[in-house]
Amino acid sequence: MFSLSNDERCPPERLFAEHREYGERVERPHREHWGGWKQSTDPDRPLTVGMVSGDLRSHVVSYFLEPLLETLDRSRIRLHAYYTYPVRDTVSDRLKRHFSVWRDVAHWRDDQVAAAIRADEVDILIDLSGHTAHNRLEVFARKPAPVQASMLGYPNTTGLTAMDYRLMGQIGAPPGRMDSWFSEHLATVPVLTPFRYQQSAPDVVPPPLSTRSYPTFASFNRVGKIGDGIIRAWAKILEALPSARLLIGNVPLDAVRESVARRLDQLGVPLERVEFRPRTGLQEYLAMHAEVDVLLDAYPYNGGTTNQHALWMGVPVVSMAGPILPSRTGANVLGLAGLGDWVVDTEAEYVARAIAAVSDVESLSRLRQGLRAQLGANPLRQPATAARFFEAALRMMWRRWCEGLAPARLDVMPEAIGIEIPPELASSIEAAASRGWARSDAMASGTDQ
Repeated sequence: MFSLSNDERCPPERLFAEHREYGERVERPHREHWGGWKQSTDPDRPLTVGMVSGDLRSHVVSYFLEPLLETLDRSRIRLHAYYTYPVRDTVSDRLKRHFSVWRDVAHWRDDQVAAAIRADEVDILIDLSGHTAHNRLEVFARKPAPVQASMLGYPNTTGLTAMDYRLMGQIGAPPGRMDSWFSEHLATVPVLTPFRYQQSAPDVVPPPLSTRSYPTFASFNRVGKIGDGIIRAWAKILEALPSARLLIGNVPLDAVRESVARRLDQLGVPLERVEFRPRTGLQEYLAMHAEVDVLLDAYPYNGGTTNQHALWMGVPVVSMAGPILPSRTGANVLGLAGLGDWVVDTEAEYVARAIAAVSDVESLSRLRQGLRAQLGANPLRQPATAARFFEAALRMMWRRWCEGLAPARLDVMPEAIGIEIPPELASSIEAAASRGWARSDAMASGTDQ
């Protein structure tokens, strides 16, 4: 499933069908045992919320989850953790303090985990893994909680009908645009999880173009996210800017480097203009942004953490959006950062945006120097704001179940928590949300060639 999400040749219909086939296979033996929960149906009482994950440790998921956990209203939500990785680390120990109950279940059978969740009377059970390592989706297939939802760890459907909801940001899934590709009902919020920026990160420095005669583009995404189409766009950028350089980081092995180099060489890119860097420690990786003018996002699987790190280091990102969730992560990050105009629909627009970005050094310098402060002042990037949206979404789910209503799409709007979005930021969000649908619309109308 995870590999298919990285394949730009896989249409959304096939991707969804493969996930549903998995869901049907694991749910079928358990459906007759669904139900029988003993929870009170009081819609306003404090909720017991369980989280199932193997990533409650030094993992990218924790960058997003921890700020949310720190700001939840503990008088309204009691947290249980069902940790599926066999080893705890210092991050696990830090996260553990936010949970009333923590169970290490890596070596438990699925039926044992499900029985524990039922006994704990969890009201809403949340999957943080999807189809990534150490997931326990077969626990969710047993429906041990009356309301079940997936979020954060996997940018696609689980394929389970036992999973009632998929929590996500509204930029990723405007109404009617992506609902049919999910077995879950979408529950959207303006911002789902804040990102924990590294306060120990190096200072932002001026763009290297301000002192050099050539621009430097970069990609720090996992190489598996980089499709042939986006490499073709990189080649066109370098062709249009004969002095430009391309830095590709996070390259784990010589064989991987040779594979990417071969793809670029076949497109006529002089390899002396391309530099490969191996994986590094966090501080060295962040410092590397001082060598970069503009980051080039991957496609069809956009960067998430890499884009967040780049913005914190003052480096803007050009991102191409698509019609499935893995290809909308960049739009979500950039739209919420006030950079919705850096999100594009097509390869041609991607190339043009990158070229335009390095054609105005003064604007690039102003953006770079002000971006960190802009992120810090953004009302939608505050952990407490994300926590209120998250709590509102969970409460809406719970009320529907208490009222005997079937799950349905839910959209939590800013006014639900009394927040007003500044007009400039609202325009950025609207621009980012509108991107990425051109190709699917053309296919639907029969005009895509």
